Amino acid sequence: MMDHANHTWTQNFILAGFTTTGTLQSLAFLGTLCIYLLTLTGNRFIIVLVQADSGLSTPMYFFISVLSFLEFWYVRTMVSTLLHTLLHGRSPISSTLCFIQFYVFHSLGMTECYLLTVMALDCYLDICHPLHYHTLMSRQTYTHTHLQRCEVMARGEGTAWLGKEKMGKTNPTSETAENTDQENQTMVTEFYFSDFPQFEKGGLLFFIPLLFIYIFIFVGNFMSFFAVRLDTRLHNPMYNFISVFSFLEIWYTTVTIPKMLSNLVSEQKTISFIGCLLQMYFFHSLGVTEALVLTVMAIDRYVAICNPLRYAVIMTPQLCIQLSTGSCLFGFLMLLPEIVWISTLPFCGPNQIHQLFCDFEPVPHLACTDTSMILVEDVIHAISILTSVSIITLSYLRIITVILKIPPGESRQKAFSTCAAHITIFLLSFGAVTLMYLRFSVTFPPLLDKAIALMFAVLAPLFNPIIYSLRNKDMKDAITKIFCSQKMFNVSGS
Repeated sequence: MMDHANHTWTQNFILAGFTTTGTLQSLAFLGTLCIYLLTLTGNRFIIVLVQADSGLSTPMYFFISVLSFLEFWYVRTMVSTLLHTLLHGRSPISSTLCFIQFYVFHSLGMTECYLLTVMALDCYLDICHPLHYHTLMSRQTYTHTHLQRCEVMARGEGTAWLGKEKMGKTNPTSETAENTDQENQTMVTEFYFSDFPQFEKGGLLFFIPLLFIYIFIFVGNFMSFFAVRLDTRLHNPMYNFISVFSFLEIWYTTVTIPKMLSNLVSEQKTISFIGCLLQMYFFHSLGVTEALVLTVMAIDRYVAICNPLRYAVIMTPQLCIQLSTGSCLFGFLMLLPEIVWISTLPFCGPNQIHQLFCDFEPVPHLACTDTSMILVEDVIHAISILTSVSIITLSYLRIITVILKIPPGESRQKAFSTCAAHITIFLLSFGAVTLMYLRFSVTFPPLLDKAIALMFAVLAPLFNPIIYSLRNKDMKDAITKIFCSQKMFNVSGS
């Protein structure tokens, strides 16, 4: 019992780094940074290239693209921490983050080992059993021409096939049919939102409330952002993240709601192909960035409540800027491969979008080619969403546990009030997103689909200024102070 009483439990570990020599540490940092950037860029390029080029739609290149995706996250798990250690010397890391890093790093490593085993099996079947290769290693993204070439080459007729191609003696019947199909296909240059009512048939009933909601969202988040920027009392990590989140909400709603308003009053409810791609990219990039900012806010509250004595040391202004900037960069880079892939799809059939805006679910299904790659994108979305949800949920469970141990009083009530605001925004944002993007092949009725889209595109942003501004005493005081000062300035000037 005496030994247990004398033990001090460690909540943080110290990463000592490689060396204490300044020159060697700087060289190690620069070398590691260059390798890190090359690894991220190279693997990103491979993923985009395999998805965009139909000539690489084979099992081997598919496995290579998956390996590149795993490598992207594998190096991010460790090297970012390593760079921080090389830059700042001895670097602390909490036990929770250490265990998460340990788990993710080794899980990705084991997955890569299994994937390399599968790739070896793929090469074995391709070389040792060529006649059965396409039966055993089937993949829906193969085109008919590519399959036919592989089968002929596997039967030892590759020379004859290549000779026929050079002489222009391929199968004339199939070639004529293919050319006829291409001639009859008209490439889509714009999409049509078919589910918006006409202005004279009820469109006005939706236009007016949606317009007021958008104005409220814009003005409310604008006031929240400038209240934090202008009031020095709010210059702390929590309110800085709230201001970043409010700034993102302004643009997040501006990407979709003005187009919705236009569709409600316009007879031509269309959007160009490029406009649709841009709307999808910015809407989801801003959404991913907001999800990351919410995750960072949950970690910030976890440190503030569970490690209050180390809060000022851990959540420094420099770290807050790095977290905010990193969230934006990651959010806007993550969606690029998917947008590039969609931009290469041929759209030659129906062009009616049965949704309120261009989205990853309805648009690719309009393509007149195989879009089974959507399943891979769905898995990527699921991993991103579940990772953020898991981190936020674990953080707030730990926070609630600590708050319950605080004696009843003003500090406990304030802590509960702050966390309740964050949890409300978290549930509103991620609840609808989970229903929309974690359903895979499950289909909902069209009306329910639109209701879910409306929840995370309009209603969730509506509650952000209400919860963070109107229900927050510090924010209300800051907004009142700014506007009263502006009013007094106007009066004195006149």
